[in-house]
Amino acid sequence: MKICAVSYLNTKPFLYGIENQLTHKEVILQIPSLCVEHFKNHLSDVALIPVGSLLDFNEIQLINDYCIGANGKVDSVFLFSNSPIHQLKQIYLDTHSRTSNGLIKILAKFHWNHNLQFLTTPYHSDSYQFIDENIGAIVIGDRAIQLKNDYAYVYDLAYEWKTWTGLPFVFAVWAFHYSNSILEKLEMLKNSFHYGLNHIDEVATIWSNAFQTDKEKVLNYYQNNISYELDYDKKEALNLYLQHLSHIENSKIPMIRYW
Repeated sequence: MKICAVSYLNTKPFLYGIENQLTHKEVILQIPSLCVEHFKNHLSDVALIPVGSLLDFNEIQLINDYCIGANGKVDSVFLFSNSPIHQLKQIYLDTHSRTSNGLIKILAKFHWNHNLQFLTTPYHSDSYQFIDENIGAIVIGDRAIQLKNDYAYVYDLAYEWKTWTGLPFVFAVWAFHYSNSILEKLEMLKNSFHYGLNHIDEVATIWSNAFQTDKEKVLNYYQNNISYELDYDKKEALNLYLQHLSHIENSKIPMIRYW
């Protein structure tokens, strides 16, 4: 089984389970946007894809029960700025994930009622020197965690969504290409996810050492910021997100089947 996933801190529990529980597998690590392209081109059987990219499909099969989500502050998906939101004129989007880019457009239109110009951030602009009084930037993943104390205004997008809708948020889901052979392996894959989440303390130890940071901070991130269960409320949130994003992008919502 070929599995494409991201290497962000929030995905490490899943990867830990895959590495320790699955024998016949190949794991490919990409940024979220390239995970989607990898999956579209059938270079992987299973992929962790941003939910914003679901609009690229007419029909898609998703693994039930597991996702990358948040029920409140996610602490790794931010709008950084040096002015409050209503003083901003432009926002640079993050090239790594369509989900967060779609989310900021939805929040701007329906939550803040503020008209903004959205620009694409160049890949080499990790310093974000373009942020000023009228310009903000979306930053996700491990870079966002590292930079969150550097700006006067830090908007946690999952928290803003929760404030507006009362719902949790789903950032990424596990999609797969339907085949009899993959269906036979889904339970093993789900069991590997379960194993990784049940060994979250070990995962926190490994990656706090790797990042040379306090283990309790990493463990708190896993236990209180990231929510891995794809439950009823998250599916409702996913449907609402896709409704708003499809309106903004003038596209159709795919038929989603959960397995």
